[in-house]
Amino acid sequence: MAFNVEQELNTVAIRLSGLWRQEIVRQDLVDTGLLRDTIRWTVQKTANGYELDLFAQDYFKYLDDKYDVSYSIRQSSEFQSIMKDLARIMAFAIIEDVQLFIPFSQ
Repeated sequence: MAFNVEQELNTVAIRLSGLWRQEIVRQDLVDTGLLRDTIRWTVQKTANGYELDLFAQDYFKYLDDKYDVSYSIRQSSEFQSIMKDLARIMAFAIIEDVQLFIPFSQ
């Protein structure tokens, strides 16, 4: 079965979304739950490859500035694990792209 970059990236996006939601709950920043429920990372295919983007309510940036939500997440071992998986995905994507352009590859 071929390596599916987009599927792998979507799995990373789901894991990242969960981390942001968990941190919002951990820091007791939930009032109505709207922010927590709307946090999502998405994968967008672009002309140059893929982008991972964070979508959240506008007021997330103010909470993030005040409570360092994103900073706390980036310090976690789970985030580091996700970044290692992302590097693995990128390496596989590069290998597949290179193989596509090598005329003598099998």
